[in-house]
Amino acid sequence: MPAKKTKRARTDRAPSHDELHKLRETEALFKSNLFRLQTTELLKEASPAYGSAALQGLEAWVRGLRQALLQLPEAELSWERTAGGASCSHEHLAPLRLHGAKVALGWRPPAKIELVGSYLLRTVARPALNLDITVQIPAACLLEKDYLDNRYVDKRLLYLAHLGATLRAAAAAGKVGGVALEPSSIKFASLPHMPDPDWPVLQLGARAAAAGAPAGAGEEWTI
Repeated sequence: MPAKKTKRARTDRAPSHDELHKLRETEALFKSNLFRLQTTELLKEASPAYGSAALQGLEAWVRGLRQALLQLPEAELSWERTAGGASCSHEHLAPLRLHGAKVALGWRPPAKIELVGSYLLRTVARPALNLDITVQIPAACLLEKDYLDNRYVDKRLLYLAHLGATLRAAAAAGKVGGVALEPSSIKFASLPHMPDPDWPVLQLGARAAAAGAPAGAGEEWTI
């Protein structure tokens, strides 16, 4: 019997919309196929593997952290300057240096916790792996005139200091959100564009590792 003829794929089809877009992009932006290839490979090296098992674990931990923060108990905080330093309602407030002579804050769980910044925009670049989270202070913690005399600055410091101390206690007890967290990694830090001791952020480190990976594996993220 004669051999059965196989149907050959057509090579005269028109390029798709995505193919045309890449061709125009190569011509207009990169000017060279080689330069486009080099840029693509560089981005692969500089960008974290979004959608990988490790980052899925990190995102799951962030969701767990969010739920844990929203369920924190209320507390009454007070800080008063004295001749020997400061008299505080909680020991972890003693190192603070506030503007007011006496500051009180009815601490409440955050009103809103949102993921923002470069991770949300998928623009994180190595070696600085940052995941930014904003925490909104509830309106019940503030008064109408707190914009005067650095009152808001003092209350913000009290709020973050108590939040950090609560996280350190949870980390010392075991885990936070299912991911191991060193208590020493939870601390005040300055933003690069605002190195002002009155406006620190709360910084903590976490290790993103794939499920089943050996201990110590994964990448270090700053949150």
